[in-house]
Amino acid sequence: MTRSVAALVAVLAATSAPALDGQSSAIVRLDTAAEEYSRQLQTAEATVDLNAGISSDSGWSLTAVARVRADTQDRLEPGRPDQHERSSYNRRWILSDTADAELREFYIDGHIGPAFLRLGKQQVVWGQADGLRVLDVVNPFSFREFIWPDPQDRRIPLWTLKAEVPVGPATLQLLWLPDPTYDEIPLGNAAFAITTPLLVPRPTRPIEVRPPLRPKGVEDGSDAGARLSAFVGGWDVTLNYLYHYYDDPVPFIAPTQAGPVLAPRYERSRLFGATFSNAFGSTTLRGEVGYSTDRWFITESPLDVDRAFASDEFAFVVGVDNTALTNTLLSVQYFESRLQTVDPFMTREPVERQATLVVQRSFRNESWKLRALWLSSLTRGDGGVQARLSWQASANISVGISLEKFYGDPDGLFGEFRDASRAGIDFQWSWSRSR
Repeated sequence: MTRSVAALVAVLAATSAPALDGQSSAIVRLDTAAEEYSRQLQTAEATVDLNAGISSDSGWSLTAVARVRADTQDRLEPGRPDQHERSSYNRRWILSDTADAELREFYIDGHIGPAFLRLGKQQVVWGQADGLRVLDVVNPFSFREFIWPDPQDRRIPLWTLKAEVPVGPATLQLLWLPDPTYDEIPLGNAAFAITTPLLVPRPTRPIEVRPPLRPKGVEDGSDAGARLSAFVGGWDVTLNYLYHYYDDPVPFIAPTQAGPVLAPRYERSRLFGATFSNAFGSTTLRGEVGYSTDRWFITESPLDVDRAFASDEFAFVVGVDNTALTNTLLSVQYFESRLQTVDPFMTREPVERQATLVVQRSFRNESWKLRALWLSSLTRGDGGVQARLSWQASANISVGISLEKFYGDPDGLFGEFRDASRAGIDFQWSWSRSR
């Protein structure tokens, strides 16, 4: 990837005029959280984000974002992760058991004729949903703190070529992603290790676990997608298509001479989707639908040797946001996932339903802000609640306190983290400069 970085700089140099403008910023964040039941610290983390940009009067710009992070508790990601989910050119630098550094983003962008291009390591956000993902699957996610951090921080940026071309009144976005990096899923003794039978098979005896089988080479490992967006009759609408490896490996059970082993493998899927949104006074209606081919799910059928079966999946989410109350946002969402093939021994339900409720209110000239999120599985009855009260002490200093609690069935997607419920305090300092 060294040659790719050099190529980005060369393109910027070739297209730049002598007049350059620079921007730089830094954010320092301190987070401490203790678990509700054990009363032990779950995390005591310091994060420094550095952002630098250069733009020229030719319209081209270069953006770089780096992150350094250290957590004295080492419970979210114990030890030195092997990073088998990431491509060789998209890995963090592991500085110690408790610290790492990462080039989060590095890209150039500008126009060639009517087309807008962005080349480099970046995030691509699809969809209208808040927290519930139907189409927001272009970038993989980190689950080291499960679902609680902002999506902007949980997404793993990928080396990507993005082009946006006007097509009459619409805009066509084209993506090529030659970066086989996938979801980071905590295992072992991590605080948010995934153990639910919905996602992890439970063999009757100890079993060898092999590293996930990854695609090889740029041609085999690349993803590609397209999105057509337009404003039609007062509605913002998009049509989406993504040909990709699904970011979670399929946990196949494979027989060997020494006995069965867990041999995960990444599998291809095609996603067809659409989004819509419209504002009616103080109320906004939004939603997205997606149809995915060849999704894989766990079965406990004794006749199924590899304990996994394939099914197409239809999913949708509908949300309503209202700002009628002064300084207040009320948002509710309903999510549904339906499998097109049903296995009588599968660990998930043929139809899964979830709902979210967000209440956000600011006080005292927006210097105080309260945000509460309730996320519930309507199918299984488990869920989670997150509440945060923040104070903007000055233009560049903020302080917050938070509570994050899970409840329900310990075999559920959210209930399995009941013991990881926590309360925390955070402090943030920011700085920026332009020239």
